[in-house]
Amino acid sequence: MDIFWINGYYLDKEQIEAITSVDKYILLLAGAGSGKTTTIVGKVRYLIEDKKIKDEDILCVSFTNNAVLHLKKIFDDYKYNVQIFTVHKLALNIISDYTYFSVMESGYLSYIINEYFSAIILSDVLMIKCVLAYFFKFCTGDVVEFYKSFFVSNKDKFKKLYNDIERVINLYKTFMYDSNYWFYIYNNVGFRDKILIILIYKIYLIYEEELKSCSMIDFSSMIKNAIEVIKKYGLKKKYKYVIIDEAQDMSKLRFEFIDSIVKKSNASLFMVGDDYQSIYRFSGSDLDLFLNFSKIYGGIVKRISMTYRNSNELIRVCSHFIMRNPRQLKKNLCCLKSNLKPFKFVFYSNIRVAFRKIIDSLSGKIMVLSRNKFDIKDILDKDMILSNDKIIYKENKDISYYTVHACKGMEADYVILINNRNDCYGFPSKVKNSKIFKYFNQDDKFWYEEERRLFYVALTRTKNDVFLLIPCFNFSIFIWEFIIYYRKYIEFSLIR
Repeated sequence: MDIFWINGYYLDKEQIEAITSVDKYILLLAGAGSGKTTTIVGKVRYLIEDKKIKDEDILCVSFTNNAVLHLKKIFDDYKYNVQIFTVHKLALNIISDYTYFSVMESGYLSYIINEYFSAIILSDVLMIKCVLAYFFKFCTGDVVEFYKSFFVSNKDKFKKLYNDIERVINLYKTFMYDSNYWFYIYNNVGFRDKILIILIYKIYLIYEEELKSCSMIDFSSMIKNAIEVIKKYGLKKKYKYVIIDEAQDMSKLRFEFIDSIVKKSNASLFMVGDDYQSIYRFSGSDLDLFLNFSKIYGGIVKRISMTYRNSNELIRVCSHFIMRNPRQLKKNLCCLKSNLKPFKFVFYSNIRVAFRKIIDSLSGKIMVLSRNKFDIKDILDKDMILSNDKIIYKENKDISYYTVHACKGMEADYVILINNRNDCYGFPSKVKNSKIFKYFNQDDKFWYEEERRLFYVALTRTKNDVFLLIPCFNFSIFIWEFIIYYRKYIEFSLIR
């Protein structure tokens, strides 16, 4: 049996070196399209077939249901009974042996926020003043009547406020701050943000009381409770090897959870990820945990240099683009495929006409990507329908649509990136967060740091060309950067 032959592919030298390494703690840096999943499967096969480790002594953890289902299907094909979970499912399994609870639906916090704002119309004049002061800095007259009219006429503003409140509460729980942290923030922010902190803290207390009274936990509490169970009772099931997929998406809470399992089991740790594709900071992902792996564990960092999806020219340009941020870890990525001009810059005066002409000219699998969910409405005409993740256009066209955040791990023959305008909601996004977010998450340390990684993810989904739709006379700064530095790799066209 050739254990290095995985799903029709033979592992390359660097992949084999990584999976056969005897080091206890390993971080494997794997670029876009380099075969991360294949390497993980190869590691499991090596442990089971060569090292004779029982499959139930191997734990695989990923952070999305799709990734877990994909790995599980491959392991089932090999008839391996490897323990594979999302981080939340793993936490649920650990704590269910010790406590009784129900899991709160993911939308319940949003429901609490909506209910709170509906209720204070009549009951909480102080909070009404706080809300109005947050938007207008001050208000006069009958605050209740003014609030009612404001509530009706400014629903979009309230939607942003609701989202900010929900995000802050989730980040607070993700980073496991204690209750004193609210007072620390309050004492360090300006007047308007003090008002917002009062508002958020009050809603947070209501939410926590609701969870307690219903004997329920949410996803953040699930992981925190699992950490406490491990500290108090240990682990019923210990593992010899722990394998982490997409490790760059680790939050502090998730990291402490995985770390507690590794240490209680005295397990070896094999983490696979790509710091170039760390794009979930808004939900608590902390890239420093990934970048400081060697300091934290004293482990080694290995690399996979060969990529199998993109052309050599595309991956070289994208790597140079992302490495303008010195915080990223250097990788010398390469590919055997060549495409002298993989970037197709299509300037338009009418985006729908341009989009139709592009997709009519292409055959094969097409992936349409955008920075924001609402961007899709700009390109669909009367002959196109969006159904789930598919654009229904012609019978012979295979066209999928995703936001860039949702396309991780996917690929297509061609990619069309539709939002490249210089705008608040363009790419890069220029939407500014409230100042209080800096107390819950890192700010960019480099110019559009996370947006740059997001752009990298979008460009590297293609096997062949990536088409960038660009409005005439209104280019985004990333487009300007490409024109200045990478012009020789770009094919320009104009569609009127």
